[in-house]
Amino acid sequence: MINGLANAYNDTRRKVVPPEEIAANREERRRLIASNVAGVNAPAIADLDAQYDQYRARNVAVMNAYVSWTRSALSDLPRWREPPQIYRGG
Repeated sequence: MINGLANAYNDTRRKVVPPEEIAANREERRRLIASNVAGVNAPAIADLDAQYDQYRARNVAVMNAYVSWTRSALSDLPRWREPPQIYRGG
C-alpha cells in the first residue's frame, strides 16, 4: 500500500509539467509583451498562451488521475474502530 502510494506520487511528479518550464513560459510571454511594438510579437504570445493552456490541461489530467488512484487505494484501508466509551465514576 505505502509503496503503491509512493509510486503514484513519483509517477505524478514525473508527468506534470515542471514549474520551471511553466515559469519560463510566463516570463517569455512577459518579455514579448513588453517589447510588442505594433503587435509584431502577437503570434509568439498567442503560441505561448496556447502552450500554457496545454500545460494546465495536462497537469489537471495528471492530478485528477492521482487523486482517483489514491482515493481508491486509501478506501481499501481498514476502518478505524470507535474508541471505547469512557465512564467516570460518580
